[in-house]
Amino acid sequence: DFQENEIISTTWGRTPNKLDLVQSFSNEAGAREFQDVGYDGLRDEDEQWFFSNQNQEIEQEKVYDYFGKLESIFSPNSEAYAQAVADPSGDNYHNYRGEDYDNNPSYASILNRYKLYNGPDGNSPENTTGGVYDGNTRQPNMEDINDDNT
Repeated sequence: DFQENEIISTTWGRTPNKLDLVQSFSNEAGAREFQDVGYDGLRDEDEQWFFSNQNQEIEQEKVYDYFGKLESIFSPNSEAYAQAVADPSGDNYHNYRGEDYDNNPSYASILNRYKLYNGPDGNSPENTTGGVYDGNTRQPNMEDINDDNT
């Protein structure tokens, strides 16, 4: 787990300030929720704050009111607005299996079922469903192209 001074905030999210030589998740119960957060380093509720006009964390950067801009384009009652508020970075993972897909005819197409499969936020759940692992990886997503920890 990172302390507050070990995290750098940028316009795009948060990133660790220290080199992590072990490419794995903590085995502590509940820790994965804060580690399996995608490339931006933010959970959905953190994204909602981070991309709102209430974010004063990055003083040198212009605060970007993402939701205000969305409201000027889409109605707050629209599906597009609701989806953007639920997952501001658009990076959530969803397994191609699930009752929510089985019970919705719009997910009858294989393309629609795999649409969110590559999302890096939440793609390594701690638990299984019905004895089947629902993630697509057991390793953290990293932007280390050549595995040299830089």
